[in-house]
Amino acid sequence: MKKNGKLDESTQSTKPVELDGIKVQKPSKKRDLTKNKKLTELKPSTQSKKTDSKHNKTTRADSKQHKQSVEVNSAKTAAKATSKRDKNSTQPKSANTTKKTDSKQHKKSGKPKFSKTAKSSKSRIKGPPAGWFYHATREADFEVGLDSSTAHSGKTCAYIKSIVPNPKPFGNLMQSFSPDKFLGKRLRMRAWVKSNVNQGTCQLWLRIDGGSKSASMTPGAFDNMDDRPIKGTTDWQQYELVVDVSEASSNIAFGFFLTGKGIAWLDDIEFEAVSKKVSLTGKYQQNHGPKNLNFQTEKESES
Repeated sequence: MKKNGKLDESTQSTKPVELDGIKVQKPSKKRDLTKNKKLTELKPSTQSKKTDSKHNKTTRADSKQHKQSVEVNSAKTAAKATSKRDKNSTQPKSANTTKKTDSKQHKKSGKPKFSKTAKSSKSRIKGPPAGWFYHATREADFEVGLDSSTAHSGKTCAYIKSIVPNPKPFGNLMQSFSPDKFLGKRLRMRAWVKSNVNQGTCQLWLRIDGGSKSASMTPGAFDNMDDRPIKGTTDWQQYELVVDVSEASSNIAFGFFLTGKGIAWLDDIEFEAVSKKVSLTGKYQQNHGPKNLNFQTEKESES
């Protein structure tokens, strides 16, 4: 119906209405509202698609930037590693690094590695050789045994070695035997000695026991090379000691001792009876008369 020249919305329908004698087909407002509602519902969907499209573009852009960032970081890391490797290759390895590397290689291989000292120790057999015995005031200061790395002849030789920083007073390797074969004769002992004694001496000694007097008080019965000790580093060299064996002798003792720090080797000892023309050795000789009664120095007394 028409109210004030307008259609009443409540009476609107899809049927044709007559206005001023003209039939007009006018859609109802209800349908228009439905159509507008549908359009309204479609608009958010379109906007959502646009939003999704923008989001996808943004995500792809972010992904691309992330990928480029990763590639740049990877390139920087590779460059740093190469620079560090080049730097290490130009610098000499320290002793500790070399030792660690050797240790790792040793563990991997499973084979024992020996230093020169270890090889030298491996060539030695500790303890007095058969027929000999070791004597020292402080036995823990020295070591005796056999060495197969530097024999004068054969496969092995004997050695005496200090094993503490301040050994005292000496280490002695010795033995003794019956004098029966040499009674009333002059006896010469020869032996080969090699030394590496820079803070001390090594000396051979030979003593004839028997009678009421000690060997050191009996002229010609004792020599310990006090007047000619072996010092420093020497190669194999032969030394000799000559003493007299009286008819009253009961024992012949001999040996080899080391004083101070170092090591000395002994090999190829031999004994033989010699003519009386062979001079006795050692400073324990009988004097033909008194000496140095006015207490001069040794050079003054000799002149």
